[in-house]
Amino acid sequence: MRRSGQTDAESLRSSRRVAYYRTGGSSEPYNNTDPQRGIHMHHVLTLVVCLAGVTWLSLLVASLARAKGWTMQGMMWAVSNRENPPEPSAFAGRADRTAKNNLENFVLFAALALTANALNADAARVTLGADLFFWSRLAFIVIYYLGIPYLRTLVWTAGAVGLGMMAYAMA
Repeated sequence: MRRSGQTDAESLRSSRRVAYYRTGGSSEPYNNTDPQRGIHMHHVLTLVVCLAGVTWLSLLVASLARAKGWTMQGMMWAVSNRENPPEPSAFAGRADRTAKNNLENFVLFAALALTANALNADAARVTLGADLFFWSRLAFIVIYYLGIPYLRTLVWTAGAVGLGMMAYAMA
């Protein structure tokens, strides 16, 4: 982007400086026209949007499970100012913990995905990590709802590895 008073040559030198830093100091010019990179990053950003929807749905399920929103008493509590919440069932407790965990992890995932896109990180590696994280989060939700403790931890760890892969791709 050219600043006011900047010549074309100065603008080109400035853009080359940015390319130099984005390639880790490599003398090779930065190639931002790789079509595969665009496909990979579009996929990653689509996963961000999908996971935002999944996170919202998990918050909704947790709220409905806690309020027993399918009953008249639950609907009345849900539209009230929500003082004195009902005692949660075992499933409602798991749904609430799942929703909170999804929200916490979504923030990390979105931050890594958006940063990787902005830094033009290795798209194939970022995509692999994002896919691992996304699918492990979906499995995590189901496993947590079912109350399977050790498998839940294993799947959570796989998601954490996916986040690590995304971070490493930017290094």
